[in-house]
Amino acid sequence: MPGPGLCAIARGKMTTGWKEYAGNRKNTRLYGARDDSAGTGRMSGPDAGGKGSGHRRGGGSTLQRIWGLHGATAHSDGFVVLILTIKSGPSAGKWKSYQKDIVLPSGTRMTRMNPGSVWHVYGHASAGIALYYWLDPTNVSFKYLTFGEGTCPATAATGIYVTTPPGNHPQNTFGAILGGNQTTGCRVEVEDHASTEYFPWAPGGTFTWSIPTEYIDDTSTRHSFGSNSIMTPTIQANGYTTIWKAGQAGSAAVDAPTSGW
Repeated sequence: MPGPGLCAIARGKMTTGWKEYAGNRKNTRLYGARDDSAGTGRMSGPDAGGKGSGHRRGGGSTLQRIWGLHGATAHSDGFVVLILTIKSGPSAGKWKSYQKDIVLPSGTRMTRMNPGSVWHVYGHASAGIALYYWLDPTNVSFKYLTFGEGTCPATAATGIYVTTPPGNHPQNTFGAILGGNQTTGCRVEVEDHASTEYFPWAPGGTFTWSIPTEYIDDTSTRHSFGSNSIMTPTIQANGYTTIWKAGQAGSAAVDAPTSGW
């Protein structure tokens, strides 16, 4: 990945350059926007100016980079056009262009790291699940971005969460985004532990966090994207506890054995 004509923003920048293989100038490749698969950004498609095809012929070449943003800011979907022109030699004046689209992350999905495991402390109202974040669209590599969650207030608090307020969800940084494939997309490297507090038997209660998902560029600027990740812990009157986040859930009874993630 990415798929044909698609690339991710590379930590807020697009990067181009020559990679020359020692002793073989004809194998010089033009790399497009930084992506997951080295070499796939070489010239391809109709030969706009005749010869060239991403190889250097003759005495030299020039590389031009043309931006075309569809949105109003630098953090918008758009495209970059790379143009290679032969400067001298038998193929002087020949050129070729190659366009790659710039695609921003559009949303997230979550899956259970250990579907059969629920974190719990025996004798307490408690439950937790280990999750992975995945980024959409799946056919774009976001491995040069960093992922994090934003801050938000707790809403709709009842019961124990009124007397013991959970406060705001803290802003955090999960870190690196791994490479992926066009079926699954890219996964955030670090897992998320979504859990309730643990209380000795509690008189029930619930609240909701609507957590912004964010990518972080190389200037450390955070950008929200997609729909918020909704997290809701619920403790029933008998202490039975359920944690729910982004469509994934786990539950535990007060007298269930202590268990890990």
